[in-house]
Amino acid sequence: MLNEILELLKQGKTFSLQDIAETMNTDIQDVKVKIDYLERNHYIKKVELHAGCGGGCRGCSGGSGCSKDTNGPIMWELTK
Repeated sequence: MLNEILELLKQGKTFSLQDIAETMNTDIQDVKVKIDYLERNHYIKKVELHAGCGGGCRGCSGGSGCSKDTNGPIMWELTK
């Protein structure tokens, strides 16, 4: 399954964990374990896309307790 996940990521398309699980005919938890393994062994790296809040604040690290959801999708890219 590890090689199959790497082959999917080589396609350069966006896949959710659910998409990968359905393609591999397994559950999301199994995919998470495989993704974690690939990350720990530096085959892939996580890329978090942030949508941003649109301004007017001191930034997420400013300690202002911003309640806006600025997290975007999480993707992975190949490193090897």
